[in-house]
Amino acid sequence: MITSQQDGQQGIKMLNMVAWVFGVLFIFCGVVDMAANFLQGFLFTLIGLVIVPKSWRFIEEKTKIKNGWIIRIIVFVVLVVAFGSLAG
Repeated sequence: MITSQQDGQQGIKMLNMVAWVFGVLFIFCGVVDMAANFLQGFLFTLIGLVIVPKSWRFIEEKTKIKNGWIIRIIVFVVLVVAFGSLAG
């Protein structure tokens, strides 16, 4: 029988896996896009770095950020809006 704690751990593992996939995809697209438009590619790469769990943990350790998920979401939204304003 799976307890709620085990179920929660599986959910966190799945969330980390999804974050890795999307983060690497954003980083790859950003690097490729830098050839056409440097600023858009750079923002795409930054979005990918914010999504990847390991790079975000590094940022949290260096800046001593508390409530990392809230800050992470805010940074992600700001970067997506900046990217959207450049692309549009």
